[in-house]
Amino acid sequence: QANNELLENKSTFSDSLTIVSFSHDINKANWLKSLKRNKISWSSIWDGKGSYSETSIKYGTLGTPTFVLINSEGIILDKWFGHKKGGILRRLANNGLIQD
Repeated sequence: QANNELLENKSTFSDSLTIVSFSHDINKANWLKSLKRNKISWSSIWDGKGSYSETSIKYGTLGTPTFVLINSEGIILDKWFGHKKGGILRRLANNGLIQD
């Protein structure tokens, strides 16, 4: 469900929103299949180390989906785990990145 909302928001906010995903898959073939199945059209990071990778530890992505909202200056504004329909837009609005 989150992928559909990300796809919608990506096109709506293409000039101001960059989406990057990180995969916890250990198996590269599974990661590649999921990119195709979920129609991922943004950058996706995979290192084959799963939950124990440096990226997972640095950003605390211990579950899926985990979202980290980073502004253009590289400052983490918000971080949350799980997805509810409309949640991404609410978080963008709560952080002053879009208007309700």
